[in-house]
Parts: sequence; C-alpha cells; structure tokens
Amino acid sequence: MCLHCFFSSIVHGNTSSLIFLLIIITPPILTYFFSSLAFFRLMKSRNLKWAFLAWIPLLDVYAIGKVCDDINKTSNKKTYFGITLPIVNSLFFIFYLILVSYNFHIVSLYFVILGLLFAILIIKLMCFSRILDAYSPDNLIYLVLTVIFSVIPIVPFIPSLCLWRASKNRPISLLV
Repeated sequence: MCLHCFFSSIVHGNTSSLIFLLIIITPPILTYFFSSLAFFRLMKSRNLKWAFLAWIPLLDVYAIGKVCDDINKTSNKKTYFGITLPIVNSLFFIFYLILVSYNFHIVSLYFVILGLLFAILIIKLMCFSRILDAYSPDNLIYLVLTVIFSVIPIVPFIPSLCLWRASKNRPISLLV
C-alpha cells in the first residue's frame, strides 16, 4: 500500500489504518515526552542553564551530557559529555544526510554511520548509568532496563520512563 493510499484510508474512516498509525506513533511520542520531562527536571534540580533544550529534538543530547557532567563535577571528575554527545550526534546526522542525498550508494558511509551510532549508544549509556547511580543507586533494575531497552529497542520508551522515575528523586550528591 502506498503512503498516499494509507493516509486516504485513514481520512475516509478505515479504523484498522488508524489503529496501526496510533501503534506506530505512540512509542516515539512517549519516548520523547518522558525523556524530555526527565532531563528538564534533572537540569532544573541541578540549577543548570538552558534546561529548555531538553524539549528540543536533536538538542536534547546536550541536556543528557550536561547533567552527566554536572554529576561528575560533584565527585571531582572532569568530563565533557555535554560537548561530546552533541558533536557525535551532529556528525551522525551529517553523514546520514550525505548518504541519503547519494541514494544510499556510498557503502563506506554505512560503516561511519554505524560507528557513530555505536558511539552515541555507548556515551548515552555511560551518562544514563551515571545519572541513575546518582539519583537512585538502590534501584539497579532501572539501569538494567535502560541498558536492555537501549540496545534492543523493543519498547523504546522504557529507558525514558526509568530516567523520568529517577528524576523524581533527590540526587545523592546534593543531599550531602
């Protein structure tokens, strides 16, 4: 079924198409909402500037890195995830757009894109691990669920839900 036929079937009352569309659209919306809310809360609780960036797609990685950097700063560790993660994310999108513009005919770019995706995943998991350790160190299940569902995105909003739940807690480093 072509895309035009699919959308016209929704407009003309085909409920199965509407249900299918809702099933496809709901997980990304839930993921976006819970992760944005979690990182907005985390940035606000740590008094970091530009907390609103957590709500802007593609710039939300700055929020992830900045919260992680701030947590590491309280334990006298200097990290640059707030800079590294947006740069790697931007490189990924630049190479992806180049690949799309050449109709996916540049095979070597596949390896670059896969490497950048792997780097983004590893950096995000390092940040998520540090954040979850600071905000809910007793709940190992949050970290396990975040790792599993980040690597195998069957239910993609589970990591965001875990971070959102942890963001309700007061961080250990700020309690002292």
